Amino acid sequence: MENQYTALARFYDMLNDEVAYEKWADYLEKLIKKYAKSTDIVLELACGTGTLSRILASRGYDMISVDNSPEMLNIAQEKCADMENKPLFLCQNMCELDLYGTIDIALCCLDSVNYLTYMNDVKAMMAGVSLFMNPGGVFIFDIKTTGEFARLKGVSNALSEDDGFYFWQYDFDKKTGLCQHNIELFTQGENGYERHQEVHFQRGYSFEQIEKMLQKAGFELVGRFKELSMKKAENEEGRVFYVARKV
Repeated sequence: MENQYTALARFYDMLNDEVAYEKWADYLEKLIKKYAKSTDIVLELACGTGTLSRILASRGYDMISVDNSPEMLNIAQEKCADMENKPLFLCQNMCELDLYGTIDIALCCLDSVNYLTYMNDVKAMMAGVSLFMNPGGVFIFDIKTTGEFARLKGVSNALSEDDGFYFWQYDFDKKTGLCQHNIELFTQGENGYERHQEVHFQRGYSFEQIEKMLQKAGFELVGRFKELSMKKAENEEGRVFYVARKV
C-alpha cells in the first residue's frame, strides 16, 4: 500500500478537475477583503499541486505554499515556472511549520484540515499558524462536517481517462468520526496496466471542537460560513468555512 499523494500526485489535477478553483479564489478574496487588515504575505497550507496558489499569486498576492508531499510540490513548481510572482514552495508538514518570517493571512483549503486525524495535530497546526501570524491576521480554512462524511458513506465512483482509470469509495465510522477513502489507480505502463492503491483517512470535527482549538491557539472566531457563501453555518452539514483572527 502506498502513502498518500505518491502515486496519486500526477493524477491529482485530473481527479479534481471538477473543483472550481477560480470560484474558490474569488470567494477567498471576498473573505480576505472583508476581514484582513493586511495582505502582504499569504500562507497556503497543504497547497497540493499549487493550482490555488498560482491563481492567487497571479492576482498579486505574495504566496508561501507548504505541502508535505515532494511529488505534489514538484508538479506545483512546474505549474508556476512561467510566473514572475512565483509562490515560494516549501516541503513541510503543516503541523511542524518553520517559516522565515511572519504572515498576514493563512489559508487551508479543500478539507485539508480533515486529513489531520488526531486533535493534537490540529492543535499543533493552529499553534504554528498563530506563532508566525502577525496580530490581527486572519486564518481561513474549510472542513467537511461529520454530516457530510455520513452522507458520503458507501458512495463510490469510477473514472476513465486516456492514460488510465481509477475507482474510489468512501466509508465512515460515526463513532470515531473517521472517514476512509479507498482509491485504486490503474495506469498505462510499458508492460500493460500498473495498479496503485492508496487509502486516505479524514476525521470530522464538531463546531465546538474546532472553536475551542482556535481559542487555545490564540484566535478569535470571526465567522463560520456555508460552502462558498456568506451565509452563517448553523448546522454541521456539508462543507463549512471558518474565518479566525489572531488576537
